[in-house]
Amino acid sequence: MDMMQVIATMVMLVAVMFVGYFCAKLNITGPVFNKQVSPVMMNIFLSATVLHSVINVVPSLSGREICQFIALFFLMMVVSGLLGYIATKIIRVPKAEEGIAICLITYMNTAFVGYPIVEALYGTEAIFYASLSGIPFNLMIYSVGTMTLCGSTTGQKISLKKMLTVPLIVTMVATAIFAFRIPFPAIVEDTITTLSGATTPMSMIIIGTSLGAIPLKKALTNWRVYVLSLVRLVLCPVAVYFLMAPFVTNEMILGIVTVLTATPTAMVLTILCIQYDRDDSFASSGIFVSTILSALTIPFIIWLLLL
Repeated sequence: MDMMQVIATMVMLVAVMFVGYFCAKLNITGPVFNKQVSPVMMNIFLSATVLHSVINVVPSLSGREICQFIALFFLMMVVSGLLGYIATKIIRVPKAEEGIAICLITYMNTAFVGYPIVEALYGTEAIFYASLSGIPFNLMIYSVGTMTLCGSTTGQKISLKKMLTVPLIVTMVATAIFAFRIPFPAIVEDTITTLSGATTPMSMIIIGTSLGAIPLKKALTNWRVYVLSLVRLVLCPVAVYFLMAPFVTNEMILGIVTVLTATPTAMVLTILCIQYDRDDSFASSGIFVSTILSALTIPFIIWLLLL
């Protein structure tokens, strides 16, 4: 595979993140901007991205194989979540940040980082298989993920009504669209595609803006962030690989799941923290560090486990 493509993707993400950081330093953006833009990001752009992942997709797998693939992705996230819980206890993450720390390890950036790498390894068709990870990812992050974030603070619990977010509803709709192959008019497809294209740059600008609210030195000197990032980037994919290798005989399927598990923390975590009044600077630090480190760890994981 072309490792330069992987590195170029990482450089692009970090560069856009720094655009948000410098915008915050120049007072172009700030906490008020993040608070106002985050609902648009969550309810419009992210929802469009979820829908975009299922439109015009023609499955070449049987229904049973697709269900098995989705089940593997669920297992991937469960394993990551368990490792996240264990890691936060071992390094004694403060109670107020415990839920964020678990989510930093549990939810990975499968789409914006994982898809290009999967394509480089296994070809264009493999992107569809990788996109199936979006179903369990969205179902979990907008339900269990929000509950983890809000339940980590003493005395605060999230209601079922609050868990029923627009992206979660859209994910369930997208699952039905995918299952029954419901067609869209061309104008609707074009609108969804255009809106989904804003997700990556807007996410990184929001993350950069969050980082701009704190000294960059502080963001880079929190040792717990590095430990959590290494668990996310190295321990999780290694654990998932050796757990699945004995019974997953298809090397491509095993490789796709392993690569997606090795990606950095999902950018949407900062958006969720802003929405639910959690410490978005801690989440942004974790995303920033894991994204930079992944430029080194992803090629290492591929060399160690897949080549």
